[in-house]
Amino acid sequence: MKRHAGGEPWIALEGADAVTALARTVLGLKLIPGATIEEAERIAKELQAQVSGLTYARR
Repeated sequence: MKRHAGGEPWIALEGADAVTALARTVLGLKLIPGATIEEAERIAKELQAQVSGLTYARR
């Protein structure tokens, strides 16, 4: 979980360097306006527990 310059929380998806096309980039999940730090932390923990990887495909 990270914070934008204005203090709004967002979730950074780490480990994207494993996908060559995404090396040196940051993928993030923008949360709805008004989301609290506590909610962002809860979401991040749930993602860590339930998500095993990231798939990237060009169309």
